[in-house]
Amino acid sequence: MTSSRRTPVTVSLLLGLLIAVPFLPGCAGPSYYAQAAAGQISLMRQRQEIEPLLSDPSTDPELARRLRTAQEIIDFGTRTLGLPSSGSYTHVTQTGRSAVTWTVTAAPEFSLELKTWCFLVAGCVPYRGYFDPDDAERFAGKLRRKGYDVFVAPATAYSTLGWFDDPLLDTMFSRGDTALAGVLFHEMAHQALYVKDDTVFNESFASFVEETSVRQWLEGKGKSTEWRAWQLERRKAREVDERFEHARGELSALYTSDTTDEAMREGKARIINRLCEAARRLPGFPSIGDTNTAEAAPCLINNARVALHASYRGGGCSFQRLFDASGHSMPEFLLRAGQIADLSAEARKQWLDQPCSTVAREGNL
Repeated sequence: MTSSRRTPVTVSLLLGLLIAVPFLPGCAGPSYYAQAAAGQISLMRQRQEIEPLLSDPSTDPELARRLRTAQEIIDFGTRTLGLPSSGSYTHVTQTGRSAVTWTVTAAPEFSLELKTWCFLVAGCVPYRGYFDPDDAERFAGKLRRKGYDVFVAPATAYSTLGWFDDPLLDTMFSRGDTALAGVLFHEMAHQALYVKDDTVFNESFASFVEETSVRQWLEGKGKSTEWRAWQLERRKAREVDERFEHARGELSALYTSDTTDEAMREGKARIINRLCEAARRLPGFPSIGDTNTAEAAPCLINNARVALHASYRGGGCSFQRLFDASGHSMPEFLLRAGQIADLSAEARKQWLDQPCSTVAREGNL
């Protein structure tokens, strides 16, 4: 452990955290707010300034390398891509954990509409976040007993949308430099643009910015080996997207059909099982269980997971056309995306749902 000083949690920060709680996913009573505030306070109390860490000879060399890489990524994001320089990521918090929060999503047995929880400032979001995985599992159990399909997932990062100076987290460093760049660009995108009550737009936008920015960063840094590995990962990811999208279409058709609950339940099982089988065969498919071997793992794919995947991976063609129309300039793209964000919810949804075969004219962007 280094001797670098930790930033104290001040009274004003504690008061600010009462405002920050709505930005954590979820909506509940005092116990939920208490765990959310306690978790955020703990992160802030443990944070350390990065510059003193880098000048301290006792700092772990690998940690120092990762921090410098993070600084390079953030600098590229702000100077080259026009992403916001909000004051975040000047500190780091070493949690010693595999995830910073665990998110819970839920959908009815015969629906792909995610259950939402609403806040005055952040709007309605289709997940709740917990700093303790046991708390997440307890809440998930309550939802399962009510008949919901539930998915619990670890999160290595989250954003307070620029309202506070978010620290870097050691959980962001777990999957290498390219993944770190993806996480940072994704969270910086949320700080650049966030539409209240529209998770699909927000996450689709941030995912597109993430993918496009990582590509430009790797190209700009001349990281040929990482570039080839990233291209392979993107091809695998597109296969995964196609599998999920096909299953989502089948499930949507099933849930709107005129059939009995028993027949619908059987049809759902067949569709989900096919997707699970694909998960076991396709390299790069997201983890489907919590054991070490995919063959032995229970399949955790359900309505909640299928719907959540669509929230992050939808709208790619619409954003790509907007990026093309922006001359592949990220600052111009961010400006035009802001104009889309100003549309009504229905118009924004129609824009996002454009089929890939549609050619959007300049005047319709």
